[in-house]
Parts: sequence; C-alpha cells; structure tokens
Amino acid sequence: MSQKDAAWFAREPGNDPAVVRLIVIPPAGSGTTFSEEWQEKIPGWIDLIAVRLPGREKRIAELPYTEIGPLAHDLAEAIMARIAPPYAILGHCLGALIAFEVTRLLITMHSDPPRRLIVSGQSAPQVHGPLAGMSEWTLERLIDWLMRVLDPSIRADLRVVESFDYQPGPKLDVPISVLAGEDDPDTSLPTLLAWRELTSAPTELHTFPGAANFAGANLAELASVVSDDLRRGGNRRA
Repeated sequence: MSQKDAAWFAREPGNDPAVVRLIVIPPAGSGTTFSEEWQEKIPGWIDLIAVRLPGREKRIAELPYTEIGPLAHDLAEAIMARIAPPYAILGHCLGALIAFEVTRLLITMHSDPPRRLIVSGQSAPQVHGPLAGMSEWTLERLIDWLMRVLDPSIRADLRVVESFDYQPGPKLDVPISVLAGEDDPDTSLPTLLAWRELTSAPTELHTFPGAANFAGANLAELASVVSDDLRRGGNRRA
C-alpha cells in the first residue's frame, strides 16, 4: 500500500469487520470539511472516511483532475488498496457522479463492492445536466456561482463535470440511497427516481426540506437516514 494511495483519505482507515467504513466524496470545490460535521452525528459502528481530492488542503501542491475517468480510476485503486470491507460510498453533487463511476470500476476490477451507494443532491447520471436551468437562476445565485468559479479547484471540478459522459453498462448489484432537497432546482422527482434504472438491487429515495443546501440544514436527520439504510440493507425499493 503506497503513500500515494494513503493521500486520498483524511486519515488511516480501520479494518474492524464489525464497523462499516463510509467513504465520503465531497461536492465541487469542497474538501474534507464537508464530512467533519457528520462525524458527531453518526453512530459508532460507522467509520466515516473523508476523501481528499488533489489540488486542495494537504494536497494543494498536486494538480487537480479535470476529467472524471482518471479521477475515478485512481480513487477506485486507492479504495481497493486501503479500504477493508464492509464499506459504503457517499457522494454529494459532483461527488455522487464520482461515487457512481468508482462503484462501477470496483465491480469491473472484481473488488469487493460497496454495501451501498449513497448519492446526494444529484440526478441520475444518464439524465443529469450540469448547470441545468442556469438561465432561471436568481441574481444572488448567479453572483455566488461566479465568485466560486474564480477558485482554481472549483474551475477544475467544473471541468470534471463537463467531462462526464454517461456510458450505458451492466446494472449494479448494489443498493442505492438517493438523498435530495425538496426545492432543489437542479433535480426533480423523475431525474432522482432514474437512479433505479442503474441497479438490480433496491433503491431508496429520501427527500428533505430545502434546496441545494439541504444536507447542511438537515444534517442530523440525514445522518439518521443514512445510518438506517446501512443497517437495514436492501429490503425496500423506491
């Protein structure tokens, strides 16, 4: 196991088989701080492992990825090298697209697949449209977005989104949990339910008050739902 693999994770993962390692992939422009508030909300049998992407925090000297393919491949290899099962993968927004591609690759590489794929704030990849509805954004949201894209890491992450080209493939045999804000203009019920088309296992949809910021505004409830889904396994379908 190389130091290069270790750099992907905020800390060294454990290997207790009674503990589920929850790998958290942050949204565009974010880092491991996205996961820090979760740590106090989840039960002890879940070990939260934050992913640290290149080009930020302790990896600031590294060039950020600008294409999703190489990013997903290198992260999948790091997971295979350093994460012991059982584990699950959670991704928010851009992180959800990365999580999907990583899960596909792990299965292709004949690795132990995740217990569950948890996607948050993101339409299914076969129907997703980055920056959809931008012409209808409020002035406040447009200004916020323009300020954010001045950050080099966010600009690189947006290129990762632009590089995403969904390719049909075999269905995952992995349960999927879909988390979304009830008022998020970038998702809709049909685009969220479309995640069901990508797995032969059950899919569960959970919605929360709020728009794109629903995760932070409902952290305790969201952490409880994620914990319940990981504990229960795949017994229900959305």
